[in-house]
Amino acid sequence: MKKQSLLLLLTLVSVSACGPNESSQPLSQDNSIQVDESVYEGYDRVIGWPGASISSFLSDFSITDSVPAPSFAGSYWYSVVNHPEYGEYFEVFAKQSEEDLAAYVALLNEPDWFVEDSSDQDGPYFIAVNEAETIELHVYYYYEDEDGYPDSVTWVILPLFEEETPDETVDYKTSTVWPGSDLASFYESFEISDSVPAHSYTGNYWYGEFEDEDGPYFEIYNEQPQTAVTTYKDLLVAANWDVEDFSDEVGPYFAAVNPSETILVEFYNFEAFDDFNAGVAWYFYPLEATPTGESVLIAFAESASIRAAVTEGFEWTTSTGFKVTHTKGMSDNAPAVYPELRLYQLNELSFKAPTGYVITGIVLTADAAKNGPVLGEATITGGNIHVDGVTYTITANAGVSEVKLTAGEGGQTRLLSVEIFFAAK
Repeated sequence: MKKQSLLLLLTLVSVSACGPNESSQPLSQDNSIQVDESVYEGYDRVIGWPGASISSFLSDFSITDSVPAPSFAGSYWYSVVNHPEYGEYFEVFAKQSEEDLAAYVALLNEPDWFVEDSSDQDGPYFIAVNEAETIELHVYYYYEDEDGYPDSVTWVILPLFEEETPDETVDYKTSTVWPGSDLASFYESFEISDSVPAHSYTGNYWYGEFEDEDGPYFEIYNEQPQTAVTTYKDLLVAANWDVEDFSDEVGPYFAAVNPSETILVEFYNFEAFDDFNAGVAWYFYPLEATPTGESVLIAFAESASIRAAVTEGFEWTTSTGFKVTHTKGMSDNAPAVYPELRLYQLNELSFKAPTGYVITGIVLTADAAKNGPVLGEATITGGNIHVDGVTYTITANAGVSEVKLTAGEGGQTRLLSVEIFFAAK
């Protein structure tokens, strides 16, 4: 299979190497760091190479190989960056010298990395690939600039992965009729009871439930001529779905939302590839409904009177008994008092209703300038999360009085407010 290399250009990575005023960062007793405003936006700081965080990032791509740790000690800043064109990569930088960079490049040659020298008039720049061809590493030197960012060594770590085709990566079911009952069961798991118009075709349908970085979806495809796409579009229009046409020179492509705005479907023609004939593909997604009903709002900048310290964190309790608890969890960074709630990777958040009430939904609003990936990548207990820019909507499971989350990997998210929607039991 062809390897997919997320090769970053110099212009992509060079803008991100900068550093804060190191002397202003206090250490706690466990060597975690209380990050303040001087830290470079969106990055977390640790003492020593963040090898565990790098390994965790690579494990998401089923990569068990490691990146050699540099020999110099001190502070490192790191973040998982989700670039719209190049995808996810892990970035680290440290205020070290060009000699330290040269020593690290020499270290790469020892464990059999293939290293290419791409240095130019802008400075030292090296691109390396490990022997297993699972990791691509960019390491280069950034010189102090007029904005006061210091001299630093920067690492950009990219996973290499194989291009996958459906017949190799997923197990499709087969049916000679439209799989309407399986599709309905998929939506019932999200408490969506709305129906989807059935497509009529004499022949096989391949289908299944899958999940990617955007969440769960239901896929259907069959081997039909191009006219089948417009026929299904007309069927949705007749059922009062809101249909948008994204067709281009490649062929017909439509997206549609049902009248109650709970279901999204994208469908289009695909060309023949491998052992597949040309046909039609449908991708069905659940849409998270905006919570409604009674709610209680906590604006963190104005919440000092309802905030109390708890073990390794803080808790906010409203006058009606709703609680929001923020604790350190497995993170290197413990919560501290700020005008906003700073959620670091692996921190834990919980939302609890008082006796006699259940939580129906939660809306968290982040600062647009400090909106890292940790909340969107969070693990939720008691609900599902939907991300729309700075708005994070959690749809609670039926009957729950508490929702918990563990933040994912990457840069911090700074929350301005939380609104908890509830109902009586």
